[in-house]
Amino acid sequence: MENGFQKLVQMHILLREVSGGLGIEQNIVTLCPECHYQEDHGLNTKLYEDYIETYLKNIYGVNWDKSKLIYKKY
Repeated sequence: MENGFQKLVQMHILLREVSGGLGIEQNIVTLCPECHYQEDHGLNTKLYEDYIETYLKNIYGVNWDKSKLIYKKY
């Protein structure tokens, strides 16, 4: 059951755990439900991904790198 907050924003994980993604805040962004749906299932997924990566670089700095969100054992 959704609460009021879930109707406004939803958590989107860039790299999911099954793909080796880490459960860290640099791997998560909040989106409105429509943007979340479009990012996951829409025709412009790449556009949304590029926007999200730019947004996260603005928050975490230019050293933010999607490849650092993947678990590496060695």
